[in-house]
Amino acid sequence: MMRTRLMRPARGFTLVELLVVIAIIGVLIALLLPAVQAAREAARRTQCGNNLKQLGIAFHNYHDTNRVFPPSGLNQGAIGAAPYVPINTIMNTSGFVLLLPYIEQQALYSRYNMNASACSSTYSGNLAAPAPIAGDPIASGNDLVVSTQLASFLCPSDDGLKTMAAGSAYGITAADAKLGAKTCYEFSTKPSMEFSGAVNGWNAWYGNNGASQYRALFGQNSSSNFASIQDGSSNTAAFIETTLLVYNGNGNAWGYRAWVMGGVTLFDNYNNFPSMPLCGGAINCWTYSTAATTYQPGRVASWGMSGSLHAAGCNVVLADGSVRFVSESTNKVTLGQLCNIADGGVVGAF
Repeated sequence: MMRTRLMRPARGFTLVELLVVIAIIGVLIALLLPAVQAAREAARRTQCGNNLKQLGIAFHNYHDTNRVFPPSGLNQGAIGAAPYVPINTIMNTSGFVLLLPYIEQQALYSRYNMNASACSSTYSGNLAAPAPIAGDPIASGNDLVVSTQLASFLCPSDDGLKTMAAGSAYGITAADAKLGAKTCYEFSTKPSMEFSGAVNGWNAWYGNNGASQYRALFGQNSSSNFASIQDGSSNTAAFIETTLLVYNGNGNAWGYRAWVMGGVTLFDNYNNFPSMPLCGGAINCWTYSTAATTYQPGRVASWGMSGSLHAAGCNVVLADGSVRFVSESTNKVTLGQLCNIADGGVVGAF
């Protein structure tokens, strides 16, 4: 006698079981996400270091060709005062333009008119009248060059605005619809000195003020070379990372020198900046104001300051071409000595 076997319906998951599975998946994602984000940031930081390494190679090759390093800027018009050797013709050319052929941008460099100005900034400080502009940036086509976005000048971790503001202070010209392209990397200078009157007097300012030991490697119209680096190329900063966003300012254009674009410093022990102008993505940057609303991670407090959106420090290219990550906790004396080329100090560990 045959028995008929009854087919039972397949048993599914209960609601409780589904919720448990979803919770487990959520926990796994929560555990994995920080690791994924950390891996991505590590890759971005590596790419940032590679960008800076290319700058290190470029300025060495420039020196091999010209027997001198490029200046941070040529005949800048946007300075606060000019008591020493005032310029005759405003060029506002960034030293990065001179490095273009050495970072595989020969085609862009060939489009730049070296006989015309890069921007129209003409603030003259205590001069009776500003010097004339060498040539209109629009008519010369220089505005097309300096508004070109170049990935090699941008840190992948920095998601700030990549274009300069319009207008005569930070823009190419007051009438130009094109906006200058920003850079996350700048020449190591003494920004307050650049702003207050170095003009053609890169050596004259420091010499006249008895402060020649505090010279940085670069400056406007500077002409340093390896022989100038008395402290050793492995103890001297050449290029320093900074952020696209600036609380008291608008950032830095790679192709021209406008208002308060005189390079950056790790710590200038001969200026009036706050005591530690260095910040990372994990902390609030230094600002002049104590109001909590002014703090923003990854934004430096003022022009001329170094920083990054990497956690706890920023990348620096030394004069020997190597790239080092400088921690925000580095001794201030060490930071200052890294930015001086002839102070005779022994740079500590960093």
